[in-house]
Amino acid sequence: MAASPPPYNPVPVAYQGGAGAVPVWLNKGDNAWQMVAATLVGLQSVPGLVILYGSIVKKKWAVNSAFMALYAFAAVVICWVSWAYKMSFGDKLLPFWGKAGPACLVQGWAAIVMGVMSGSVPWFTMMIVDKRWKLLSAVDDTLGVVHTHAVAGFLGGVLTGLFTEPELCALFLPVTNSRGGVYGGSGGMQILKQIVGALFIIGWNIMVTSIICLVLRCIVPLRMPEEQLLIGDDAVHGEEAYALWGDGEKYDVTRHELCSDDTSHAQKYPSSGATQVV
Repeated sequence: MAASPPPYNPVPVAYQGGAGAVPVWLNKGDNAWQMVAATLVGLQSVPGLVILYGSIVKKKWAVNSAFMALYAFAAVVICWVSWAYKMSFGDKLLPFWGKAGPACLVQGWAAIVMGVMSGSVPWFTMMIVDKRWKLLSAVDDTLGVVHTHAVAGFLGGVLTGLFTEPELCALFLPVTNSRGGVYGGSGGMQILKQIVGALFIIGWNIMVTSIICLVLRCIVPLRMPEEQLLIGDDAVHGEEAYALWGDGEKYDVTRHELCSDDTSHAQKYPSSGATQVV
């Protein structure tokens, strides 16, 4: 008499009790490269953001922007080690927050579509919608953070719920019945989950950021005096980025005069942009 097949277990092999640490379908080399690549991205993010934000602000705020990028990464490390990791993958920390873990996976073509849309839609909202919608125009967002982080992040979450591939989720994740909207069935529920998660993060950020600002206001002023804002880094840090003239510095002919290559006499050029002739 043939033996009856084992009962169906919807949980992936990697998460079943008694299974090996590494399932047969997982390539150790691929997994190792994913970890190395993620580490390299994390390492280059610090100097990358320092250069990015330090280069798109006025020269007088380049040093301050670089410091803020470093402070932000330092704060992320502290939060991740202290409580954020457990909040995402560990035990229950709050009455309304349990173990979350990964939610869904998408096919390669869907990832390309998500990448194209996450790059084009935030650009459209920043360059077109921001200039026509009074609400966005009223936001003091010098570096376009609302578009590059809020819009792109929310869009990525919703598109993940739209393109979630059920078979991939069944292979890799301990989450059953994950199905994107394009695959029909209960796919709409996954989109709803992504929207609810995004709204929770928005509320969480507003609450925590407000608490941080209230605590900092008890220690230091949240806004610099106007006279220091006009000067910039030199007033705050005692130094200035880039040994160049401009950004409001007055044109001094004894310091900034230019000479042509074919004559030893100084060739005077009219000032332009942020410079002024005095």
